[in-house]
Amino acid sequence: AASRARLLPAGSSQWSEAEAWALGESQQAVLKAIHQVTQEEDYRVAFGFGQNYGTQGVPVAQIRDKMYTELGDPPLLAAKKFLWGEALQRTSILVQVEATRLAAAGKPADAIDLLVDWAFIGRQLADREFANEMRFGLGIMLVSLERIRDIAYEDSRGSAQLSADRLKAVIDRLDEKKFIGLSRLTLPGADLIAAEQVIARVYVERNGVNKATFGQTLARLKSSNRPLRLLGEAAKWDAIADRQQNWFDIKETLSRVGNDWTSRWTLEWFDPRMSQAFEYGKLGSNASAVREVVADLGELFDLRQVVWAEAVGTRHALALYCAKLDGGQWPPTLASVRPIWIAQLEADPFNPRRERGAKPPLEYFVPIRDTKSQFGEREDPRPHEMSIVTPESNFSRRIGEDQCVLYSVGGNGGKDWARRIQNSSSNVANADYLIWPPVLSLQRQHLVESGQLK
Repeated sequence: AASRARLLPAGSSQWSEAEAWALGESQQAVLKAIHQVTQEEDYRVAFGFGQNYGTQGVPVAQIRDKMYTELGDPPLLAAKKFLWGEALQRTSILVQVEATRLAAAGKPADAIDLLVDWAFIGRQLADREFANEMRFGLGIMLVSLERIRDIAYEDSRGSAQLSADRLKAVIDRLDEKKFIGLSRLTLPGADLIAAEQVIARVYVERNGVNKATFGQTLARLKSSNRPLRLLGEAAKWDAIADRQQNWFDIKETLSRVGNDWTSRWTLEWFDPRMSQAFEYGKLGSNASAVREVVADLGELFDLRQVVWAEAVGTRHALALYCAKLDGGQWPPTLASVRPIWIAQLEADPFNPRRERGAKPPLEYFVPIRDTKSQFGEREDPRPHEMSIVTPESNFSRRIGEDQCVLYSVGGNGGKDWARRIQNSSSNVANADYLIWPPVLSLQRQHLVESGQLK
């Protein structure tokens, strides 16, 4: 998996096989193609992921290679299968392996450039019309941005081969006003259109459920990957057909769910309405034509906010490292990187202190140098200790004065000095969102030192 490939260090027991695979002719051709379609930074003329849904207009070769979106027969948007997804998953692994190979070969700047390219591919996918496509695209962006910092962090612990000028070019390329522009993301609409299509198929207009089509259609959608279960699924849906909302009510339900999402998409993260439950979560079993067709678009709000924090954090972390490379030490404050390395400080996406137009920046300090006041006069200042929670494991790390700590206040909105780390949008007590050192880098160090990664 791509998550495992990100952690795999050069020289590990599996490395030679992974490296040989990445150097294959076909794999290198894919990497070259990624580069070719991601160099334009003006979003108005840049490449996009423009594949049709279904087979109409799709070249025969793409259909043969299963590089298209299947809609079934008869075509239904709700029955979509993203057959290209598996190939992009393999490409995700390839990009991670190639980034490790380039960094190990003394080309960390090239590794970072590749990861920016891949983040741009993710941004292209995030403009697609299905929730699953946006989720996939934002996921690519998230892991790419963290890996960019990971490469820079490992460089800061080693031979410091990166140059400030080269990193400044990366910061400029990742500028919010250019292609990456998360503020331009629009909420996907295809899931709602798919539900309209299903309602038209399984309901009698201005009446109730069409029993001739309801069970077989819902069964088709729920057993698309398990065709042998089709008959059993159909019987299950037929049994609850009489308990479904009528045509007027299901149309109203779909409209209410869709309007709730679209009206919130442009709200600030801290708007009081964002703390209220989404209408989608209130759907009952009598609204199957909506609940079983429409993906939970509410999840995209959290994912977008996390990616926003990653983008803001990556730009500032690289600016700090530029200052370190240029001046030989970590700058005294985060504001010191402005305007040489970054045009202006951006607000921490999770910090709610926005009174009178305030833009509170990310939190920054250098252990020992900036934390002496936390120790008694008879105590020697100690490295900064962090307890880190990841989906895979929990561990602790100590950060000395050779590194800086850059973090967002995270989902709980409070400054907690990065003592407990949980990188998510969830409101976790006393937890912050760590930007630098990257959690990925610290997790790899932990796995290697504990013998779990060899």
